[in-house]
Amino acid sequence: MDTRAKKKLRRRASHVETEDEVKKQTCAIIAQSKKIHLTYDVLRLIFQFLSYRDLTNILPVSRSWSEAANKEMQTRYEPVTFIEHSNKIGKDLTNILEKVLELRIKPYISLYFISSKRNYLRMKRSFIGDTFQEAYKDSQFVMMSNAGIIIENSEIEGITEDIVCAFLPKIPNADMRTFQLEWFPDGQNESDITFRKWEEEFVGALEALPLPDAERSTCLILLCNSVQHVVHDYLCPFVRKLNRYSNKISSLWGGFVRGCCTYDRTHVLLESLHCFGILITGHIKTWSTILDDKCDTIENVEKHLRIWKENVQLRRHSIGYMFACHARGTSIYDRSDVESSIFKKLFPKLQLVGCFGDGELGKVTPPKAQYNIPHPSDCTCCNIRNIQYSTIFMILSYD
Repeated sequence: MDTRAKKKLRRRASHVETEDEVKKQTCAIIAQSKKIHLTYDVLRLIFQFLSYRDLTNILPVSRSWSEAANKEMQTRYEPVTFIEHSNKIGKDLTNILEKVLELRIKPYISLYFISSKRNYLRMKRSFIGDTFQEAYKDSQFVMMSNAGIIIENSEIEGITEDIVCAFLPKIPNADMRTFQLEWFPDGQNESDITFRKWEEEFVGALEALPLPDAERSTCLILLCNSVQHVVHDYLCPFVRKLNRYSNKISSLWGGFVRGCCTYDRTHVLLESLHCFGILITGHIKTWSTILDDKCDTIENVEKHLRIWKENVQLRRHSIGYMFACHARGTSIYDRSDVESSIFKKLFPKLQLVGCFGDGELGKVTPPKAQYNIPHPSDCTCCNIRNIQYSTIFMILSYD
């Protein structure tokens, strides 16, 4: 891409920011020149309809506006999900960028599920990351190339130009950490050093975790690139090692995807990763379950999820995640959208996002009554599992 084209893309990406400046100036002019006095209650009412970036832009207008805007920001902790359809994406991705920049929350963790290789490569361009990072400081995101995408009760198997986006804010009273296993440099020794450094940091965080109780829980998200020799030599042994800490991890969701990348300001393209881990611990509630290869009928799926639901107690904000083997879906049910539709039937108010992949990582959250009960050393009921031909569901809920 030549310099002229890059500048054109950046101008388009900054179009929303220009509009924000106009909004900010207009509000200031109205309030000052026409001397219109808006009470605090009226401001709070108006600000409910503004995006997070609009609120940040009006902070300097006046003290009362700043106070009202900050108060409004402190009420926005809900997860946000949406699907951007292919007929709206366009060649330069301006539409999806504008939608991301107009979010009601400040995203702390952002996930992009993409099954089209063309869109995945387009999303990897640096201006996407530059624009996102300029808008949302201290936020992290990961883009994935998948075998299919999932949102609500729609399972879109195979290649589609659509993109599913999911955003989590910084959850109150919870610690949220990410662990990025960078693409290995050339040479076996360098690969080993890179992996050991990542593993030590990850394991150190797990060792420091408290046991879950009535107030505190921990969820783990692991999204791994399915490069065969890396999976076999590094990631599978690492997953087995995680079982030393399975009693500290309330839920696990993730698996192996066909591509995984994140933002790095020093690279022309987004940086490819071997693994992206998200560890959330604190005043949250979280549950995960596994539909294995024996759970292959509509009746069994519904029975399994109904039993699982009995242990779920949702808080104010919740989101559901689904990671399914690409060999499930229509391949075993002879119809589409079976598992997601059953989930939405049981949890109609929960947003559900996810993808199809090439191997799943999950665990079955023990019932509440089994927390803090010692298990024998050979017990496998709560094991972290690296499995195939399965679907992993996870719910994250918080106030």
